[in-house]
This record gives sequence, structure tokens and C-alpha cells, in this order.
Amino acid sequence: MINKYDMLNNAIEAICNSAPDTFGSYRMEGKSEEEKNNIRAKGYIHLFLLIKFGLQDFKTRHDYITDGPGDGGVDAYYIDTNRRVIYLIQSKYRIDEGNYENKEISPAEIASMELKSILDGKLNGEDGRPYNGKIRGMQKKISGLPNLGLYDYKIILLANLYKSESLKVVKAIFSGLSYDVFDYTRAYDELVFPYCTSTYFQGDSIIIDRNIMGVEQCCKESFENTSYGKCSVALLFVPLSFVAEIVDEYKNSILQYNPRNYLSMSKNPVNKAISVSLKEQNENFALLNNGITMICSDFICSTQNGLNGSTNIRIEDPQIINGGQTGFTLSRIYRDDPEKLQGKKVLLKIIATYKSSKEQQAVTDEEKQELSTAYATFVNSISDATNMQTKIDEADRKANLQAQISMQKRLFAYYGLLYERKQGEYEEALHQKIFDKDQVIKRDTFVKCLWAMKGDCAKAMSISKADLFDEDALLQVINENTDAKCAVFSYLFFSLSVAIDNKNKKQEHPVWGNGTRYGKYALLSVAGRLVSAHLEKRTGLADILELAERSLEIILNEWGEFEKYVRTLQTNETYFKNEVNYFNYYKSQNVQNDINVFWSNYEMEESAELCLVKKTGH
Repeated sequence: MINKYDMLNNAIEAICNSAPDTFGSYRMEGKSEEEKNNIRAKGYIHLFLLIKFGLQDFKTRHDYITDGPGDGGVDAYYIDTNRRVIYLIQSKYRIDEGNYENKEISPAEIASMELKSILDGKLNGEDGRPYNGKIRGMQKKISGLPNLGLYDYKIILLANLYKSESLKVVKAIFSGLSYDVFDYTRAYDELVFPYCTSTYFQGDSIIIDRNIMGVEQCCKESFENTSYGKCSVALLFVPLSFVAEIVDEYKNSILQYNPRNYLSMSKNPVNKAISVSLKEQNENFALLNNGITMICSDFICSTQNGLNGSTNIRIEDPQIINGGQTGFTLSRIYRDDPEKLQGKKVLLKIIATYKSSKEQQAVTDEEKQELSTAYATFVNSISDATNMQTKIDEADRKANLQAQISMQKRLFAYYGLLYERKQGEYEEALHQKIFDKDQVIKRDTFVKCLWAMKGDCAKAMSISKADLFDEDALLQVINENTDAKCAVFSYLFFSLSVAIDNKNKKQEHPVWGNGTRYGKYALLSVAGRLVSAHLEKRTGLADILELAERSLEIILNEWGEFEKYVRTLQTNETYFKNEVNYFNYYKSQNVQNDINVFWSNYEMEESAELCLVKKTGH
């Protein structure tokens, strides 16, 4: 499996390889190792600009990178005109995993940022040498900003920073300017993981502020007493090109509360029907399509924007919760044949929750957590209700449960594994070979493994998909108390048994009978009984995998005896009296009872190595 540092490098190289032909300096071919590392250092900044600010155009990102001789210690910058924040970035890419995760930025490296000199507009650095062209370009852009006095500065350190002496230097050098440190853990969780899910905008929030031609009115009404307090709803017909542009720009970042993932929508047959309706030379699309529902923190619209026949809209933190399929199809047409969208509109329903102002009123951590939970519940309830009219897989419907999101984050943070709570969310990164395909945890199998590990292998074997993702049932196995280590063990153990079954050509085996053929979840249920004490001692993924391999081998060696035992039981005559039917036996309720009795005689011990022993007196 590919570790998180190598995933980072793979993402960086994928970005560098996407450079247009005119940016040959980013190509790795024929370069020395030192030159490659310098390219990766710039690619690291590209990754940050891509994920945090959604800058998908390579040249745009390149223009913000100032790294090189005469940079005054500033490697890159970004001007956020929506929030009026100027970001100044220093980045420290390290060429191996140990240094990347352990080496800190030095006080001297921090002190190299000549912030006062640069922001005062001086043309030469403290060493008397002129600043490079990109730093001067940055100075020119900043000086030309309207209402510059309303802007804040924020320093970004893409580096590890823990030591107190370094923190003292930071406070002295930055002179009261706010700063943010992206150490290796934040880089993995907030840059690498979003790249794996193709979520190319992870800033504080998205702000859409545009004048839209052809929108002359907006119907808006406030509701004071919703389950999330005051909210408002606005209805307006907007040009298809507006929807297409924002979905194309933000992709999964604007679909976080949608049951479906951006790329998974490409396989939906609805796309064809939408495309066909757009070929008609009339305005029927607005009447035939159900429209798009968007939820946001705040929404303002005004026709008094100095432009005839247009409306200015400002949407903070928008999320499409219904109509994502329409948005996806429009974004693809926008790229391939934008003329098809001209002269056509779609209904846009915007629900403003005033989330930001409510968060500012929350004082204690408890109040903030309650508000966060209430918001997630509110949004998911609207998403469920608005998507009921559309055929959506039950697993997709439950993809945005907070417990699912939390499990996904934990599995990546602790083990570098990728739980696929939304179908297809890793498809693009997998195509780019950012990670191995066996690092993707399939949700159906994962939930079944948790049931088997919990001691209900019959449910794991026979449960329907709808029941598997029933919310009450799902939250029994995926919740804040679910042990991530135990969850990972269960999935690895099951995957190993599948591999053995495939190697054995899915036939009965002379030693372990039908264990890997039909009894994979039964095997896992036994492992759940026997390995818990040994699992506690394991730490990393390699240790857990080794335990899964060894415990599976041990259990399989005794499985033939277990199958002999179950064939002797009167309760199993249905499956073995007239014919041998292990397939239905392993789906029955009997199997868990039989496991509990037979395997209660055994325990696993670990001295020189892990082994199975019969308990004394049995």
C-alpha cells in the first residue's frame, strides 16, 4: 500500500505533469534528482493553491508562485477579493518521509520573510539586491486594490512548527499579523485527502458574487421558526450557464451535502435525457426540469447594480443538495458545447440558513458542537426530502451522516485508507495512480464486516442493501464509539479471505472446507472473538495486517473441525441431512450460535508467535 507521504508526492507529480507544454520547467523527464525536488517543491505550492483556493488553471497558480532568487522569503501569495484577505505563503517541502514529518522550519527560515520591506513597497531586499519580478508584480497588484485598507494579511507556513523558540520568532517577525501553520498532519488531511476525493476547494467557504444577465426578479420569503431557527428561501430562474460555471469550477466542493459524487453522476442515464431536452430550440427546459436546490449560509440579491436586465447575487458557502445531476450535465455541456445552454434557464431555489451569524453567537464549545450537529441534521433532512422524488441508492442517501464522515476521516488520518462513502469519489485520483486500488474501502463490504466483527455473521451474509444502510442499523456499527483499528482489522481480514478464495478458485478446500467459499463473515466473527486482546497491542497498518494474516491462517487450520461439528447438530439437519448445503447454512441464524459454542473452547495466545490453544478443561 502507498503511504500518505507517497500519496502527497504522487499528487504533486500529477499536478506537475498536467502543466501545459509552455511550462516545460515542470516536466520531470531528463531532470536530475535535485532538479526534480525543486519541481516538487513548486508542485507542493500548486497543491495548496488548488485545494485551498480552487485555482484549477495551471498558469493562474504558477503566476501566484514567487519562489526563487530575490523572493524575500515569500514563496507564493493569493489575493482573496471576496473576503478581502491577502495570503503570503512560505513553504518547506522535504524530500523524504522522515524529514517531511519531523523536521521543523528553523527560526532563520522564518526570519527570512522580509514582510515589512515587501509590504512597504521597497524594490530591494535587505541584502540590497532587487526583489524578483513576481514579488514586484505582487506589490503592484496589492497597491492597485480598491479599498486596500479593508484588507487583512494572513501568513501561511506550509511547514512543521512546534518549538517554543520558533513560535517566539514567528510572533516577532509577523508583528501581530495572523498566521496559520500547515504541518504534515494538516497537509495530509486538508490537502492530500481532498485531492483524493477531487474536492478542489477547501477554503473557509465558497463565496459566489456575480452579476447575472437575464435575471430581473427574485422572490424571497423569511421563515422565523424552522428547526435551525431563522431561514429564508429565494426562488429565481437563472441562465443554465450560471449553474454550469459554478459546478464546473467547484465540483465536489459544492456537492458535499449531495447524496452523489461529481464523477459518479457521469454514469447516470439521466444525463442523456437532459442533453436531449437541451437540443430543442425553445424554453421548455425551465418547465420540464425540477430545478436545483441550494443551501447556503447567506444570500443577497439586488437588481440595483447599475446593469440593465441583470441581478447581482452573493451566495456564501453554497451547497447543491438537489439537482446535482442537472448541474453536472450542464457543466459537461458547458465545456464541450456551451452554445447549447444559451437562452435557457432553470429554477434555482436558495435556502439561506444564516449559519455564520449563528456561529458567531455560540460562545462555549458545547454550544458550537450543538449548533454544528443541528446544522448537519437540518441540511441532511432537507437533502433527504428533496431527493425522495429521485431514485437514489440508500447507501448514497446515508453517505452524509456525520458518523460516516467521521469514520472516513479517521480511517485516512490513522491508516491512510480511503473509505468510499460516496460511490466513485476516488475515481479520478485512482486513475492518476495517487494510491493503490486496494486502499479503497468499499462501503457495503465494510458495513457487513463490522456486523460480523460485532458477532452477527448471519446478518452480514444475508442482509439486503436497503436494510444495511437503514439509519438506525447503520449507526449501531458506525458511530463515535466504533474502534477504527478494529474496523480496519475486520476489512483486511475479510479481504484476505476473499483473496484466498479466489486463489482456490472458489472451491471446497481439503483443510478448511467451505470457510473461504461461503463462510467469510463467519471466519471474521470468530476472529472478532479471539483477537481483541492482541489487536490492542498493534499500532500501525502493517502490524494490523500481519495480525489479520496470521489469525486467518490459524482459524482456517481449525475450520474443517468446525464444519464437521456443525454437520452433527440436529439443529442443522435442514442443511446437511439430505444434501450438503453450506451456502444456506452460512446465511442462517444457526451459524452464529454454533460459532459461540464451538469456539468458546479456544483462545489465542502469543508468546514467540500467535497460536490457537484449547482452553483448559475443554
